[in-house]
Amino acid sequence: MIDTARPFIVIYVVWHPSFAVGHMVAKALFEHFRRESYEKITGGTGISVVYRYALADGTDEPLPIDFADAETSAIIVLADQNFARDPVWMDFLQRISDQTTAAGLSTVLFPVAMDPGIINQIKKPSKHFLGRIGKEVSKTRSSN
Repeated sequence: MIDTARPFIVIYVVWHPSFAVGHMVAKALFEHFRRESYEKITGGTGISVVYRYALADGTDEPLPIDFADAETSAIIVLADQNFARDPVWMDFLQRISDQTTAAGLSTVLFPVAMDPGIINQIKKPSKHFLGRIGKEVSKTRSSN
């Protein structure tokens, strides 16, 4: 049963704080998903879009994502060289990947390569989503 107190869907946009155009890309996604055509899905407000680029107070960790805050969650990771080279953000990405796998179909992770070759840098050999997406992208490119 759907909890009407929770949003049906929340989109999280994640980027490294040093990614120069991260906020601009996130703002474009925000404006896209908050527009009128999505109001019927969410009861008149558009889809919630939440940014994750800042660090939690007093830590060097990114602000956490609680998948229980919505019925469905989509996480768009704007992966650039800053993200791939920062172990704190890579650990955060691995945690998100693990949580996404555990949550099942209610949560989806979308890594977006903002620099050439970045998917190969952020994927880790595992059964998790990031390992599979890199292989799918490689197969698609090689068949073109």
